[in-house]
Formats: sequence, C-alpha cells, structure tokens
Amino acid sequence: MKIAVISLVRRGGMVHFHAEFINSLSKIVPAIAIISDAVPSSYYSPEIPRLFVRIGQGGAFSTFINSINPLAWYRLFIALRDSQADIFHVVSSHAWNPLLGVFIRMLKRRLIFTMHDPEHHLGAPLYIQITDKIIAKMSDAVIVLSKLGKQQLLMKGHSEEKVFHIPHGIYSFFVQNHPANVNQEKVILFFGRIEPYKGLDVLFKAFSRLAGFLPDWKLVVAGYGNFSPYLTYINCPQIEIINRYVSDDEVAILMLRASLVVLPYIEATQSGVIPIAYAFARPVIATDVGSLGEMVIHGKTGLLVPPNDVEELIRAIKAMTSDELMRSRMGNYAFEFAHHEWDWLEIARKHLEMYKRL
Repeated sequence: MKIAVISLVRRGGMVHFHAEFINSLSKIVPAIAIISDAVPSSYYSPEIPRLFVRIGQGGAFSTFINSINPLAWYRLFIALRDSQADIFHVVSSHAWNPLLGVFIRMLKRRLIFTMHDPEHHLGAPLYIQITDKIIAKMSDAVIVLSKLGKQQLLMKGHSEEKVFHIPHGIYSFFVQNHPANVNQEKVILFFGRIEPYKGLDVLFKAFSRLAGFLPDWKLVVAGYGNFSPYLTYINCPQIEIINRYVSDDEVAILMLRASLVVLPYIEATQSGVIPIAYAFARPVIATDVGSLGEMVIHGKTGLLVPPNDVEELIRAIKAMTSDELMRSRMGNYAFEFAHHEWDWLEIARKHLEMYKRL
C-alpha cells in the first residue's frame, strides 16, 4: 500500500501540518508528497519522494487563472498518475481540491480529505467553503481534528462510517531549530492570521484596561491580515505589532519570548497555535469555543474563558501574570500532555489503521 499525501497551499500552518504528518507517516508505510512548487523541500525528510505541482504565484487570482488552464490540469493529472499511489489523502483546503477529486476518481483510487473547519469561520472565502463541501462529498472518508468536528459533520448528513476523529499533532519542529540566546520575557502573545473571528478587539480592550496594572508586561500581536479595524488600540507603548507573515524562525523567537499565549477567539474549530505553544511549554488562555475546550485543559494547561467577555479575560490574564509558579506548572503540564496525546507517529498509526479499513 502506498499513500500520496497532498497539500497545494504555498506556506503557513497547512504546510507545517502536511510536512509533520507525512514525515511521520513515511516511517510506517510508503508515502509520497504532492505539494506546491513554492514549498521548500527542507520541511520534508529527504527520504520522502516529492512531486511538485505548479499552481501559480501571486495569490488567489493566479491560482484561479491556473485552475482554468488545461495545461495545468494535465500537469496535475500526470503528477497524480505518476505517484502510483493506492490512496490519495488531501490534508488542506484549496481551490483545486474538487479537480483533485475528479482526477483521483478517474484513476479509480481511494480519496480521503482532512477537513480542518467543518464549520467555516466568519470571513472564510466563499470558494473555500464551496470546495471543502465538494471534496468532502467526493471522499471515501473525511478526517476531522476534534470530537466537535465529527458531531458537526454528522449533523450535516455525513455517515458515521465515513467520518473519523484523529487529533492535531504537536508542532515540536519549531523547537528543534530555534535560535539560541532568546530569553523569556513578560510577554502576552497573540499569534496567527488577523481574522475577524479571532476576537482581537476583545484582547485589546482587556489589555488597555490592564496596562497600568502590568507596567512590566507587554502584549505582542504577530500575524498577517487586515489590521485596520484595530488601529485605535495601538497607541499604547506596551503593545508591539508585527503585522506581516511571520517566518518559522520568528515563530520560535516569539514563543521563547512569551510567558503565555492568548486566543480570544469568538468562534473556532481547533487551532494550530495551541500545539506550537505547548511545544514551547507555554500555558494558554483561550475562549471556550469550538474545540478549544478539548485542547486547553482548564486549570492544567491553561485557562478557558467565555467568548466576547472582556471582564473574564481580564481576570484570567491577571491570574496568569501574577503567578509565575502557576505559569510554569501549566506550561510543563501542557508540554507533557501534548507529547503524549498529540504525538505525530501515533497519529500516523491511527491513519494507517483507517487506510487499511478502506
């Protein structure tokens, strides 16, 4: 049995997910990576064969133009055929996913889709919502990363036999090559794409009221996206803004600097930020939305607060910033928990069991 693991995104969390997964999967079953030609090979173990797909450069418009280019279709089909895989596993959302599904069906092979967002976030592009729905319907199995995600798909009419829950893995690769001599500071970190559903305004409101009580603390907000709705909050000298794409090395620096990580989301499915925080033994304050309550164990790996509740967020930040021993205890527990429950090799084994069933 040979597995082709496919992700056509160019950068970011989905590339990390794809690489971590196939690097572990390839240790227990023959596997081949089918990836965008924009993705660096350095993410992948050198033993893993890779087929590169040219999807275009320059964002969504270029991807769309290539998606209606018959030559691009031909190249994609040839890459799939040449993989000689028995099962094709698509692990990220992409505009081309339905086309992948059509070609995989033409090759008469099994198709699996990992759906990161069974309920799409506020502001999610319509084309992603549509293409996710199409490829999920085409697939022989759909994998979700949380118990809640499975319930959501079952409520949408997917059969019990088709939906599998396998958790998100820990992002320990950020730690393995982190820069030296970066010290922990009194930093509260928000990291990730700037999106409406992430509740950044709630965090800014909370910190603006706390800044005077926490003169030694700083709020660092790092991530690319539209920052214009939050410009009124950034006059505070205790707030540091990094509004751009953050490289892997910079992610490590940010996590090493941080004393805690905050996810003030209004809605969520799961989060790739939490597995990064846990890899660095950083406790998390998160809102109890989506499956974040499955990822953050209240009182052990961090604190959970209601969404859109400035007062409760203030209380949680006060509690965490005032107790260094609690932060250390929670961070260490988070580290141990993630390495035990979210080990990528164990996740790969669970996938292999499912492949065999198919």
